[in-house]
Amino acid sequence: MAEILDIARSLAANARDGEEVEVVIGRGVETEIRVYRGEIESLTQASSADAGIRIIVDHRVGFATAGSVDPEELARTLAKARENAGYALGDPANGLARPDGHPSCRLELASPSFGDASLEEKILLAKETERGLFARDRRVADVQHTAYADARTELAIASSTGIEVHQDRTTAYLVSEAVAGDGGAPQTGFGYSVGRALEDLDPEEVVGEAADLAIGLLGAKKPASGRVQALFAPRMAATLLSILGGALSASSVSRGRSIFAGRVGEQVAAACFDLADDPTDANFFRASAFDGEGLATRRNQLIAGGVLTELLFDSYNAREQGRSSNASALRGALSLPSPGPRALALRPGTRSPEEIVAGIDDGVLVQSMSGVHSGVNAVSGDFSVGIEGIRIANGALAEPIREATLSSSLQRILAGVIAIGSDLRYLPSAAAGVSLLIDEMSLGGS
Repeated sequence: MAEILDIARSLAANARDGEEVEVVIGRGVETEIRVYRGEIESLTQASSADAGIRIIVDHRVGFATAGSVDPEELARTLAKARENAGYALGDPANGLARPDGHPSCRLELASPSFGDASLEEKILLAKETERGLFARDRRVADVQHTAYADARTELAIASSTGIEVHQDRTTAYLVSEAVAGDGGAPQTGFGYSVGRALEDLDPEEVVGEAADLAIGLLGAKKPASGRVQALFAPRMAATLLSILGGALSASSVSRGRSIFAGRVGEQVAAACFDLADDPTDANFFRASAFDGEGLATRRNQLIAGGVLTELLFDSYNAREQGRSSNASALRGALSLPSPGPRALALRPGTRSPEEIVAGIDDGVLVQSMSGVHSGVNAVSGDFSVGIEGIRIANGALAEPIREATLSSSLQRILAGVIAIGSDLRYLPSAAAGVSLLIDEMSLGGS
Protein backbone atom coordinates (compact mmCIF):
# COMPACT_ATOMS: atom_id res chain seq x y z
CA MET A 1 0.00 0.00 0.00
CA ALA A 2 3.07 2.25 0.10
CA GLU A 3 2.42 3.68 -3.36
CA ILE A 4 0.86 6.75 -1.77
CA LEU A 5 4.36 7.65 -0.58
CA ASP A 6 5.48 7.62 -4.21
CA ILE A 7 2.60 9.96 -5.06
CA ALA A 8 3.48 12.29 -2.19
CA ARG A 9 7.16 12.22 -3.10
CA SER A 10 6.51 13.11 -6.74
CA LEU A 11 4.29 16.05 -5.75
CA ALA A 12 6.81 17.39 -3.23
CA ALA A 13 9.42 17.35 -6.00
CA ASN A 14 7.47 20.16 -7.70
CA ALA A 15 8.87 22.73 -5.28
CA ARG A 16 10.06 25.87 -7.06
CA ASP A 17 13.06 27.96 -6.06
CA GLY A 18 12.40 29.51 -2.65
CA GLU A 19 9.49 27.17 -1.91
CA GLU A 20 9.03 24.40 0.61
CA VAL A 21 6.38 21.83 -0.31
CA GLU A 22 4.86 19.22 1.98
CA VAL A 23 2.35 16.56 0.89
CA VAL A 24 0.31 14.43 3.30
CA ILE A 25 -1.86 11.61 1.96
CA GLY A 26 -4.19 9.44 3.99
CA ARG A 27 -6.15 6.46 2.76
CA GLY A 28 -8.34 3.90 4.50
CA VAL A 29 -11.15 1.38 4.50
CA GLU A 30 -13.50 0.86 7.43
CA THR A 31 -16.43 -1.26 8.52
CA GLU A 32 -19.01 -0.54 11.22
CA ILE A 33 -21.78 -2.91 12.30
CA ARG A 34 -24.45 -2.04 14.85
CA VAL A 35 -26.92 -4.62 16.13
CA TYR A 36 -30.04 -4.36 18.28
CA ARG A 37 -32.18 -7.17 19.61
CA GLY A 38 -30.40 -9.74 17.48
CA GLU A 39 -30.84 -7.86 14.21
CA ILE A 40 -28.49 -5.70 12.16
CA GLU A 41 -29.41 -2.08 12.85
CA SER A 42 -26.85 -0.64 10.45
CA LEU A 43 -23.90 -1.83 8.41
CA THR A 44 -21.47 0.56 6.77
CA GLN A 45 -18.40 -0.15 4.69
CA ALA A 46 -16.53 2.84 3.33
CA SER A 47 -13.22 3.83 1.79
CA SER A 48 -11.57 7.23 1.68
CA ALA A 49 -8.54 8.97 0.26
CA ASP A 50 -7.50 12.51 1.19
CA ALA A 51 -4.54 14.75 0.55
CA GLY A 52 -3.27 17.97 2.06
CA ILE A 53 -0.59 20.13 0.46
CA ARG A 54 1.27 22.87 2.30
CA ILE A 55 3.51 25.37 0.54
CA ILE A 56 5.72 27.86 2.38
CA VAL A 57 7.35 30.71 0.52
CA ASP A 58 8.80 33.86 2.11
CA HIS A 59 7.46 32.55 5.47
CA ARG A 60 3.92 32.61 4.08
CA VAL A 61 1.80 29.44 4.28
CA GLY A 62 -0.58 28.20 1.62
CA PHE A 63 -2.65 25.09 2.30
CA ALA A 64 -5.17 23.21 0.17
CA THR A 65 -6.85 19.80 0.37
CA ALA A 66 -8.26 17.18 -1.98
CA GLY A 67 -10.72 14.35 -1.45
CA SER A 68 -8.94 11.95 -3.78
CA VAL A 69 -5.49 11.02 -5.05
CA ASP A 70 -6.41 11.50 -8.70
CA PRO A 71 -3.34 13.05 -10.41
CA GLU A 72 -5.28 15.88 -12.03
CA GLU A 73 -7.03 16.71 -8.75
CA LEU A 74 -3.71 16.71 -6.89
CA ALA A 75 -2.17 19.00 -9.52
CA ARG A 76 -5.05 21.45 -9.03
CA THR A 77 -4.61 21.21 -5.24
CA LEU A 78 -0.90 22.01 -5.54
CA ALA A 79 -1.73 25.06 -7.63
CA LYS A 80 -4.38 26.15 -5.12
CA ALA A 81 -1.94 25.86 -2.22
CA ARG A 82 0.57 27.95 -4.14
CA GLU A 83 -2.10 30.57 -4.85
CA ASN A 84 -3.21 30.62 -1.20
CA ALA A 85 0.34 31.30 -0.04
CA GLY A 86 0.27 34.52 -2.03
CA TYR A 87 -2.54 35.87 0.14
CA ALA A 88 -1.10 34.83 3.52
CA LEU A 89 0.80 36.94 6.03
CA GLY A 90 4.43 36.11 6.65
CA ASP A 91 5.61 34.72 9.99
CA PRO A 92 9.30 34.03 10.68
CA ALA A 93 8.34 30.87 12.58
CA ASN A 94 6.72 29.32 9.51
CA GLY A 95 8.69 26.52 7.92
CA LEU A 96 8.55 22.79 7.29
CA ALA A 97 10.17 20.20 9.49
CA ARG A 98 13.55 18.83 8.51
CA PRO A 99 14.99 15.45 9.50
CA ASP A 100 16.70 15.96 12.87
CA GLY A 101 18.74 12.76 13.04
CA HIS A 102 16.70 11.23 15.83
CA PRO A 103 16.63 7.45 15.36
CA SER A 104 13.28 6.13 14.17
CA CYS A 105 11.61 3.13 15.75
CA ARG A 106 10.01 0.26 13.88
CA LEU A 107 6.40 -0.20 14.93
CA GLU A 108 4.19 -3.01 13.65
CA LEU A 109 0.78 -1.35 13.90
CA ALA A 110 -0.97 -3.42 11.23
CA SER A 111 -2.09 -6.92 12.17
CA PRO A 112 -1.24 -9.57 9.54
CA SER A 113 -4.56 -11.26 10.33
CA PHE A 114 -6.67 -8.12 9.89
CA GLY A 115 -8.18 -9.24 6.59
CA ASP A 116 -8.85 -12.84 7.66
CA ALA A 117 -12.21 -12.24 9.36
CA SER A 118 -15.25 -12.35 7.10
CA LEU A 119 -18.13 -9.92 7.30
CA GLU A 120 -20.29 -12.74 8.67
CA GLU A 121 -17.82 -13.33 11.52
CA LYS A 122 -17.90 -9.65 12.43
CA ILE A 123 -21.70 -9.61 12.49
CA LEU A 124 -21.77 -12.79 14.57
CA LEU A 125 -19.35 -11.33 17.12
CA ALA A 126 -21.56 -8.27 17.63
CA LYS A 127 -24.69 -10.40 17.98
CA GLU A 128 -23.05 -12.83 20.40
CA THR A 129 -21.85 -9.94 22.54
CA GLU A 130 -25.38 -8.59 22.79
CA ARG A 131 -26.72 -12.06 23.64
CA GLY A 132 -24.03 -12.43 26.29
CA LEU A 133 -25.25 -9.31 28.05
CA PHE A 134 -28.82 -10.56 28.28
CA ALA A 135 -27.56 -13.92 29.55
CA ARG A 136 -25.21 -12.33 32.07
CA ASP A 137 -27.87 -11.30 34.59
CA ARG A 138 -31.66 -11.15 34.59
CA ARG A 139 -31.42 -7.50 35.65
CA VAL A 140 -29.99 -6.56 32.23
CA ALA A 141 -33.24 -5.27 30.77
CA ASP A 142 -31.95 -3.91 27.50
CA VAL A 143 -28.81 -3.35 25.48
CA GLN A 144 -28.82 0.18 24.18
CA HIS A 145 -26.35 -0.51 21.43
CA THR A 146 -23.67 -2.99 20.43
CA ALA A 147 -21.17 -2.23 17.69
CA TYR A 148 -18.18 -3.77 16.00
CA ALA A 149 -15.91 -1.55 13.93
CA ASP A 150 -12.55 -1.86 12.26
CA ALA A 151 -10.34 0.15 9.93
CA ARG A 152 -7.18 -0.15 7.93
CA THR A 153 -5.50 3.18 7.33
CA GLU A 154 -2.24 4.41 5.91
CA LEU A 155 -0.54 7.78 6.03
CA ALA A 156 2.33 9.10 3.94
CA ILE A 157 4.24 12.37 4.31
CA ALA A 158 6.84 13.68 1.89
CA SER A 159 8.41 17.12 1.67
CA SER A 160 10.98 19.03 -0.28
CA THR A 161 12.98 19.35 2.97
CA GLY A 162 13.78 15.62 3.05
CA ILE A 163 10.87 14.07 4.94
CA GLU A 164 9.68 10.73 3.53
CA VAL A 165 7.64 8.47 5.83
CA HIS A 166 4.82 5.97 5.52
CA GLN A 167 2.85 3.99 8.07
CA ASP A 168 0.14 1.36 7.85
CA ARG A 169 -2.13 0.57 10.81
CA THR A 170 -5.17 -1.51 11.63
CA THR A 171 -7.65 -1.06 14.46
CA ALA A 172 -10.68 -2.94 15.69
CA TYR A 173 -13.06 -2.43 18.56
CA LEU A 174 -16.14 -3.96 20.13
CA VAL A 175 -18.42 -1.85 22.32
CA SER A 176 -21.75 -2.28 24.08
CA GLU A 177 -23.94 -0.35 26.52
CA ALA A 178 -26.14 -2.32 28.89
CA VAL A 179 -29.28 -1.05 30.63
CA ALA A 180 -30.05 -2.64 34.01
CA GLY A 181 -33.27 -2.36 35.99
CA ASP A 182 -34.90 -3.90 39.03
CA GLY A 183 -38.05 -1.82 39.37
CA GLY A 184 -36.28 1.43 40.20
CA ALA A 185 -34.52 3.90 37.94
CA PRO A 186 -32.68 2.09 35.12
CA GLN A 187 -28.89 2.39 35.02
CA THR A 188 -26.44 2.06 32.15
CA GLY A 189 -22.97 0.60 31.88
CA PHE A 190 -20.44 0.81 29.08
CA GLY A 191 -17.90 -1.85 28.08
CA TYR A 192 -15.41 -2.18 25.23
CA SER A 193 -12.44 -4.09 23.92
CA VAL A 194 -9.87 -2.79 21.44
CA GLY A 195 -7.11 -4.32 19.36
CA ARG A 196 -5.48 -4.47 15.94
CA ALA A 197 -7.80 -7.17 14.54
CA LEU A 198 -10.97 -9.07 15.40
CA GLU A 199 -9.01 -11.89 17.02
CA ASP A 200 -7.64 -9.43 19.62
CA LEU A 201 -11.11 -8.56 20.91
CA ASP A 202 -12.57 -10.06 24.08
CA PRO A 203 -16.38 -10.12 24.09
CA GLU A 204 -16.43 -11.48 27.66
CA GLU A 205 -14.54 -8.38 28.80
CA VAL A 206 -17.14 -6.17 27.09
CA VAL A 207 -20.05 -8.09 28.61
CA GLY A 208 -18.57 -8.16 32.09
CA GLU A 209 -17.65 -4.50 32.19
CA ALA A 210 -20.93 -3.21 30.75
CA ALA A 211 -23.18 -5.44 32.86
CA ASP A 212 -21.27 -5.02 36.11
CA LEU A 213 -21.20 -1.24 35.82
CA ALA A 214 -24.93 -1.02 35.09
CA ILE A 215 -25.94 -3.50 37.80
CA GLY A 216 -23.58 -1.93 40.32
CA LEU A 217 -25.42 1.40 39.97
CA LEU A 218 -28.92 0.00 40.65
CA GLY A 219 -30.51 1.80 43.55
CA ALA A 220 -28.12 4.73 43.20
CA LYS A 221 -29.13 7.91 45.02
CA LYS A 222 -27.84 11.42 45.47
CA PRO A 223 -25.07 11.41 48.06
CA ALA A 224 -24.72 13.75 51.00
CA SER A 225 -22.55 16.75 50.18
CA GLY A 226 -19.10 17.02 51.72
CA ARG A 227 -15.35 16.84 51.24
CA VAL A 228 -14.16 13.40 50.11
CA GLN A 229 -11.24 11.55 48.63
CA ALA A 230 -11.92 10.72 44.98
CA LEU A 231 -10.66 7.53 43.35
CA PHE A 232 -10.83 7.89 39.56
CA ALA A 233 -11.28 4.55 37.77
CA PRO A 234 -8.75 4.02 34.94
CA ARG A 235 -11.06 5.20 32.17
CA MET A 236 -11.91 8.38 34.09
CA ALA A 237 -8.25 8.99 34.95
CA ALA A 238 -7.43 8.71 31.23
CA THR A 239 -10.00 11.43 30.51
CA LEU A 240 -8.33 13.64 33.11
CA LEU A 241 -4.86 12.98 31.65
CA SER A 242 -6.10 13.82 28.15
CA ILE A 243 -7.27 17.20 29.41
CA LEU A 244 -3.87 17.80 30.99
CA GLY A 245 -2.19 16.69 27.76
CA GLY A 246 -3.93 19.45 25.86
CA ALA A 247 -2.78 21.95 28.47
CA LEU A 248 0.82 20.74 27.97
CA SER A 249 0.79 21.85 24.33
CA ALA A 250 3.49 24.48 23.77
CA SER A 251 1.00 26.42 21.66
CA SER A 252 -1.49 26.69 24.55
CA VAL A 253 1.21 27.50 27.09
CA SER A 254 2.94 30.20 25.02
CA ARG A 255 -0.39 31.96 24.47
CA GLY A 256 -1.35 31.84 28.14
CA ARG A 257 -4.20 29.40 27.52
CA SER A 258 -3.05 26.76 29.96
CA ILE A 259 -2.70 26.23 33.68
CA PHE A 260 0.97 25.45 32.95
CA ALA A 261 1.78 28.86 31.43
CA GLY A 262 5.10 30.12 32.83
CA ARG A 263 5.55 27.06 35.05
CA VAL A 264 8.25 24.97 33.32
CA GLY A 265 10.71 23.91 36.01
CA GLU A 266 8.18 24.36 38.81
CA GLN A 267 6.45 21.83 41.05
CA VAL A 268 3.00 21.42 39.52
CA ALA A 269 1.93 18.06 40.98
CA ALA A 270 2.55 15.67 43.84
CA ALA A 271 6.00 14.06 43.95
CA CYS A 272 4.56 10.67 42.92
CA PHE A 273 3.27 12.13 39.63
CA ASP A 274 5.45 11.12 36.67
CA LEU A 275 3.80 11.74 33.30
CA ALA A 276 5.29 10.88 29.90
CA ASP A 277 4.09 10.89 26.31
CA ASP A 278 5.54 7.90 24.46
CA PRO A 279 4.17 7.27 20.94
CA THR A 280 6.93 4.67 20.37
CA ASP A 281 5.12 2.23 22.70
CA ALA A 282 3.05 0.00 20.40
CA ASN A 283 0.65 -0.82 23.26
CA PHE A 284 -0.91 2.59 22.80
CA PHE A 285 -3.83 2.79 20.42
CA ARG A 286 -2.37 5.96 18.85
CA ALA A 287 1.26 4.86 18.75
CA SER A 288 3.18 6.12 15.74
CA ALA A 289 6.72 5.94 14.41
CA PHE A 290 6.53 9.55 13.25
CA ASP A 291 4.60 12.67 14.15
CA GLY A 292 2.32 14.79 11.98
CA GLU A 293 5.30 16.45 10.28
CA GLY A 294 7.22 13.22 9.64
CA LEU A 295 9.77 13.51 12.47
CA ALA A 296 10.69 10.32 14.34
CA THR A 297 8.65 10.12 17.54
CA ARG A 298 10.30 9.78 20.92
CA ARG A 299 9.48 9.46 24.60
CA ASN A 300 8.96 12.89 26.16
CA GLN A 301 8.99 13.09 29.95
CA LEU A 302 6.58 15.94 30.70
CA ILE A 303 6.31 15.85 34.49
CA ALA A 304 8.90 14.13 36.68
CA GLY A 305 8.56 13.95 40.45
CA GLY A 306 5.73 16.47 40.12
CA VAL A 307 7.99 19.00 38.34
CA LEU A 308 7.00 20.28 34.89
CA THR A 309 10.05 19.39 32.79
CA GLU A 310 8.88 19.60 29.16
CA LEU A 311 6.07 20.69 26.85
CA LEU A 312 4.82 19.26 23.57
CA PHE A 313 6.30 21.02 20.53
CA ASP A 314 5.74 20.94 16.80
CA SER A 315 8.14 22.70 14.41
CA TYR A 316 6.28 26.03 14.35
CA ASN A 317 6.09 26.45 18.12
CA ALA A 318 9.64 25.20 18.55
CA ARG A 319 10.96 27.70 16.01
CA GLU A 320 8.91 30.44 17.65
CA GLN A 321 10.62 29.69 20.97
CA GLY A 322 14.12 29.18 19.59
CA ARG A 323 14.39 25.44 20.16
CA SER A 324 13.88 22.12 18.37
CA SER A 325 10.65 20.19 17.95
CA ASN A 326 10.22 17.10 20.12
CA ALA A 327 8.10 15.44 17.42
CA SER A 328 4.73 16.11 19.01
CA ALA A 329 2.85 17.41 15.96
CA LEU A 330 -0.66 16.06 15.45
CA ARG A 331 -2.57 16.26 12.18
CA GLY A 332 -4.52 14.42 9.54
CA ALA A 333 -4.29 14.82 5.79
CA LEU A 334 -6.94 17.54 5.84
CA SER A 335 -5.50 19.66 8.65
CA LEU A 336 -2.38 21.61 9.55
CA PRO A 337 -0.13 20.35 12.36
CA SER A 338 -0.37 21.48 15.97
CA PRO A 339 1.31 20.06 19.09
CA GLY A 340 -0.45 17.58 21.35
CA PRO A 341 -0.20 14.18 23.05
CA ARG A 342 -0.56 10.74 21.48
CA ALA A 343 0.34 8.31 24.25
CA LEU A 344 0.19 9.73 27.77
CA ALA A 345 0.78 7.48 30.75
CA LEU A 346 1.48 7.90 34.44
CA ARG A 347 4.17 5.78 36.03
CA PRO A 348 2.08 3.11 37.81
CA GLY A 349 2.25 2.61 41.54
CA THR A 350 2.53 -0.68 43.41
CA ARG A 351 -0.93 -0.88 44.99
CA SER A 352 -3.97 -2.54 43.42
CA PRO A 353 -7.29 -0.68 43.29
CA GLU A 354 -8.56 -2.92 46.12
CA GLU A 355 -5.59 -1.99 48.30
CA ILE A 356 -6.17 1.69 47.61
CA VAL A 357 -9.87 1.39 48.51
CA ALA A 358 -8.94 -0.36 51.76
CA GLY A 359 -7.11 2.77 52.89
CA ILE A 360 -10.01 5.20 52.26
CA ASP A 361 -12.29 6.13 55.15
CA ASP A 362 -14.62 8.49 53.29
CA GLY A 363 -14.50 8.72 49.52
CA VAL A 364 -16.07 8.03 46.17
CA LEU A 365 -15.11 5.75 43.27
CA VAL A 366 -15.68 7.78 40.10
CA GLN A 367 -16.93 5.42 37.36
CA SER A 368 -18.39 7.91 34.90
CA MET A 369 -18.27 11.67 34.33
CA SER A 370 -20.55 14.00 32.40
CA GLY A 371 -20.19 17.62 31.39
CA VAL A 372 -16.42 17.41 31.03
CA HIS A 373 -16.21 19.72 28.01
CA SER A 374 -18.25 22.46 29.68
CA GLY A 375 -17.18 21.81 33.28
CA VAL A 376 -13.40 21.68 32.94
CA ASN A 377 -11.38 24.77 31.97
CA ALA A 378 -7.75 24.05 31.12
CA VAL A 379 -6.94 27.78 31.24
CA SER A 380 -8.24 28.66 34.71
CA GLY A 381 -8.17 25.10 36.05
CA ASP A 382 -11.83 25.12 37.12
CA PHE A 383 -13.13 21.56 37.48
CA SER A 384 -16.80 20.69 38.05
CA VAL A 385 -18.36 17.57 36.52
CA GLY A 386 -21.33 15.33 37.07
CA ILE A 387 -20.43 11.84 38.26
CA GLU A 388 -21.80 8.40 38.94
CA GLY A 389 -20.02 5.85 41.06
CA ILE A 390 -19.77 4.12 44.41
CA ARG A 391 -19.30 5.63 47.85
CA ILE A 392 -16.33 4.31 49.80
CA ALA A 393 -16.70 4.03 53.57
CA ASN A 394 -14.28 2.57 56.12
CA GLY A 395 -12.12 0.92 53.50
CA ALA A 396 -14.90 -0.78 51.52
CA LEU A 397 -17.20 -0.04 48.60
CA ALA A 398 -20.61 1.06 49.87
CA GLU A 399 -23.76 2.35 48.14
CA PRO A 400 -23.97 3.57 44.52
CA ILE A 401 -24.46 7.27 43.84
CA ARG A 402 -25.80 9.33 40.94
CA GLU A 403 -26.73 12.96 40.18
CA ALA A 404 -23.66 14.12 42.06
CA THR A 405 -21.17 16.86 41.27
CA LEU A 406 -17.43 16.62 41.88
CA SER A 407 -15.58 19.94 42.06
CA SER A 408 -12.07 21.26 42.57
CA SER A 409 -9.42 22.72 40.29
CA LEU A 410 -6.88 21.01 38.07
CA GLN A 411 -4.12 22.60 40.13
CA ARG A 412 -5.48 21.16 43.40
CA ILE A 413 -6.13 17.79 41.78
CA LEU A 414 -2.50 17.53 40.65
CA ALA A 415 -1.18 18.63 44.03
CA GLY A 416 -3.58 16.27 45.80
CA VAL A 417 -2.56 13.00 44.12
CA ILE A 418 -1.87 10.58 46.98
CA ALA A 419 -1.95 7.20 45.23
CA ILE A 420 -1.52 5.80 41.74
CA GLY A 421 -2.66 2.24 41.10
CA SER A 422 -0.79 -0.64 39.53
CA ASP A 423 -3.65 -1.32 37.09
CA LEU A 424 -2.32 0.40 33.94
CA ARG A 425 -4.84 -0.05 31.09
CA TYR A 426 -4.32 0.92 27.46
CA LEU A 427 -7.37 2.66 26.03
CA PRO A 428 -8.49 3.96 22.61
CA SER A 429 -7.54 7.52 23.46
CA ALA A 430 -4.52 9.78 23.87
CA ALA A 431 -3.91 8.43 27.38
CA ALA A 432 -3.64 5.12 29.19
CA GLY A 433 -5.70 4.72 32.33
CA VAL A 434 -4.71 3.86 35.88
CA SER A 435 -6.53 4.21 39.19
CA LEU A 436 -5.83 7.68 40.58
CA LEU A 437 -6.62 8.80 44.13
CA ILE A 438 -7.04 12.52 44.87
CA ASP A 439 -6.87 13.61 48.49
CA GLU A 440 -9.75 16.07 48.81
CA MET A 441 -12.52 17.16 46.45
CA SER A 442 -15.95 18.67 46.94
CA LEU A 443 -18.84 16.25 46.44
CA GLY A 444 -22.20 17.91 45.80
CA GLY A 445 -25.43 15.98 46.22
CA SER A 446 -28.49 16.32 48.40
